[in-house]
Amino acid sequence: CKVRGPCSLSIYRHNKYLRMERLMKSEVNRRVVLAEDDSDISDLIEAHLLREGYEVFTTADGAEAINLIASYRPRVALLDIMMPSATGIEVAQLIRSSAVYRETCIVLFSARSTGRSKQFLIDFDIDDYIMKPFSTHDLLDRVESAVVRRESRNN
Repeated sequence: CKVRGPCSLSIYRHNKYLRMERLMKSEVNRRVVLAEDDSDISDLIEAHLLREGYEVFTTADGAEAINLIASYRPRVALLDIMMPSATGIEVAQLIRSSAVYRETCIVLFSARSTGRSKQFLIDFDIDDYIMKPFSTHDLLDRVESAVVRRESRNN
C-alpha cells in the first residue's frame, strides 16, 4: 500500500470513522453554534454539520452568537472573526472567561491572515484557526479533532 495510493484514503476514512464513532458513543453533546455573516458559507457548513450528526444553531451576528452559546451550551463554537456586533475574538474571550464553558471547543475562521496565529491560539485558548477558503471536509476533520483534544485535556 503506497502512501498516496487508494489504501491511504481508506485508512483516512477508517480513522475518521473511528473518531466519529467515539464521539457518537461519548456523553458529549453534539450542539454547534455557527456564527458566520456570509449566508452562503453558513448554509454550506450547516448542511455538512447536520449530515455528520451535529445539532446546529446559526447566526450572522457576534452578539447573537453569545446568546445562543448561553442558551444551548454547545460543544463547539465555530466563529468567523469578522462579524457585526461582536467579533469572533470577543465571543471567544467571553466563552473562555466563564468556567461554565470550559469544555466548549472554539474554532475560529477568517479570510484575513494573522501573523500571530500561533500565539493568538494560545492567548485565547482557541482550539483551532482555519483560513478561508477551506474545504468543508477539512473543517469537519478539524472540528472533530478539536473536540477529541479538548475532551482528552479536560479528563
